[in-house]
Amino acid sequence: MSYINLSHCYNAFRGLCNITITADENDVDGWITGNLAKILSVATDLERLCVYGADGTFHISTKYILSTTTWSRLTSLDFLYTTLDQGDFLDLLRRHSGTLEDIDLFCICLTNGSGKILLEGTKPSLSLQHISIDHPSEEDGKEIYLNKNAVFTN
Repeated sequence: MSYINLSHCYNAFRGLCNITITADENDVDGWITGNLAKILSVATDLERLCVYGADGTFHISTKYILSTTTWSRLTSLDFLYTTLDQGDFLDLLRRHSGTLEDIDLFCICLTNGSGKILLEGTKPSLSLQHISIDHPSEEDGKEIYLNKNAVFTN
């Protein structure tokens, strides 16, 4: 993507509150450039971010897609049909623990960790009011079974 095109993208994302991304593994090189992370970083008013894996289990690397940006207004985060690195995802949650109220995870696969560690990592998110985790699995294909109090009990 040329600098001129990238500049237009920056301007288009500036001020957006709600962004939905459909990720497609057929364009892996496009995700790895880091341009999406740069574009998303200018969305300083971002309140809700939804990432959908178009091909079932698109691997989301926060390094290349979300970078280390902290959106001061982010309250809602949705990931559907994606593969997430546990460490990257917990880092994202930590950066937004002061504002994040709602997390929806549907058919996610965790790599480099476990569902138990992910749940323990969400407990410190004091602003979290709602979390929905449906059909999670770990990288070995093992499904993660959760009880309704798994996140909010001591």
